Amino acid sequence: MKTKLSIREYFSLDKKFIIPSYQRGYKWGVPGKDGKTAAQILVRDIKSAMQRNQASQYFIQGITCYENTNNDLILIDGQQRTTTILLLLATILENEDDRKELLFKGKELKLKYDIRTSSHDFLEKYCERKNVDESKDTQDIYYFKKAIESIRLQLDKIDIEDFCKFLLDQTFLFVITVDESEATNVFSMMNGNKAFMTCDELVKSDFLCKISNIHQPTENPTPINSVEEALTVLKKQIRKESADEWENNASRSRMSREWDKWLYWWNRSEVRRFYRCGEDVMGHLLKYFCIVSDSKIDYTNDINALIDTFERFQSYFLTQQPKDTDNRVKMNFERLRKLQKRFEDIYNDYETYNRLGFLLQILPPKEREESILYFLDKKHTINDFDDYVKFRMAGASKQEIDSYNSIDGKTQESVIAKEYEVYNALRSKNIFEDPNKKPFAFTYLYYKNILESDKRKQRFEFFYWDNEEKDFKSMWEAHSLEHIWPKSRISEESSKESVSLKDLGNKGITQHCLGNLVYLHKKDNSKFKDRIPEEKKDIYFNLDEKIYSRSLLHTMAAFGSKQWSIENVPSIIRQNYDLEISKIRDLYGIEDEQ
Repeated sequence: MKTKLSIREYFSLDKKFIIPSYQRGYKWGVPGKDGKTAAQILVRDIKSAMQRNQASQYFIQGITCYENTNNDLILIDGQQRTTTILLLLATILENEDDRKELLFKGKELKLKYDIRTSSHDFLEKYCERKNVDESKDTQDIYYFKKAIESIRLQLDKIDIEDFCKFLLDQTFLFVITVDESEATNVFSMMNGNKAFMTCDELVKSDFLCKISNIHQPTENPTPINSVEEALTVLKKQIRKESADEWENNASRSRMSREWDKWLYWWNRSEVRRFYRCGEDVMGHLLKYFCIVSDSKIDYTNDINALIDTFERFQSYFLTQQPKDTDNRVKMNFERLRKLQKRFEDIYNDYETYNRLGFLLQILPPKEREESILYFLDKKHTINDFDDYVKFRMAGASKQEIDSYNSIDGKTQESVIAKEYEVYNALRSKNIFEDPNKKPFAFTYLYYKNILESDKRKQRFEFFYWDNEEKDFKSMWEAHSLEHIWPKSRISEESSKESVSLKDLGNKGITQHCLGNLVYLHKKDNSKFKDRIPEEKKDIYFNLDEKIYSRSLLHTMAAFGSKQWSIENVPSIIRQNYDLEISKIRDLYGIEDEQ
């Protein structure tokens, strides 16, 4: 038996199609949330394929089966499709001889529902065009009727004869046979999780299908005056058709390989974590493809909205117009390729990786999407990205940033006001103790660690391995602040162990200001406790000790750069404070202290 069969060849097999008892009931007559049944969608898709090109081949999902000793095909996977096509043929085949040849083996219906006799009886009578027993309305029969109703809706206002020919001769499926001994395992594997094709898989299939049907423009016909000239033209036509087919196959193969290469890249766990795309890997690319194309398509793989999403995608990106058959698919695939490369370039370059990665950590989901779109724009330079990061750190919205960067410069005041809000919070002498200002310290000190990686031309480690949960977690979501000089070593009076509040006050600072704070992973707080900086440094650089914060280079430098002592603590904290405040003023271009 051939693997690739047209619907005519499939139903012309001298075999019975047996639905085994372990198969679930017929479900393709069940309306979805949009009111459409799977039977209706199948007929609609076949009809759409015919209307695009009656000479093209259209493939539906395959059949998996095994042959028993009676030469019957036992359907492991394909019950729903086979039953639906049977109902469709029974509805459109007017010729009695055609119905007998395709739907019956002898006097018996080719499709047999094992042990579900009422289902079998209904199908047999419907295929014979006899009256069915209306009193019997089992679950199968009820959904058979629903499927028939929805099929007839799709057949309205089309040429049934043309549709029947396309269905029988241009619609194909693949029949895969397995050993009978493996039937139960194969059924469990194929049906256990009820997997379905995701939207990106459908898009890929449609791309490949359409690239296969692209034909080069034909030359204007020339007059033929002899048999020799006719043979010459025929040979030329055959060579051209062969060349077209070769080119289409080569394009399809190249496109398929490139798509699979993208899929492999998006499947990398570190890429999924960075872009926060979860398991819907290629869907992340298509989502942004829709956005940057301003298609107004809300990309989703929600099974209840899948068909409608794919239809909108087809309409906007894949519909072949008569005058641009060659260009439409190729053009959109090239746009998709360039977008994929931009995603890869952002990820592979440490400067864009660090800046976008920082934003994807600290921002809520909607603003993450806006940030990705900003970084995807190749017109923006690294200086633009730096400005964008500092504006986002200040809490500026997309609209405010766009206005700030516009020629007329309107609404710059609101952005500047937010920058001063950040500055005034960070220069607070008790930022650690103020719940309204403390978040600014988290963000700024986290940013300082990322800048240190950037200086070393390294990509920052935004995620860490959690030994307890056996998974990667966000470094930002585990944030904590640590006093470099422990707050427990600050007292009213100075001593051999403590620094006095008075000495700090003389310097115009407190132990809770930015000059005495570093960003730390929360699980490391208990390791440092109230130790002095030298002791913290020993722990930090002890490679036998599990330290989650070891990748934080700014934190490392703060612990290891100076020799702290009771006498110089106030001076060091003041120096650190003044240095950081100066850098913040430079960052936001602040000249005076408001």
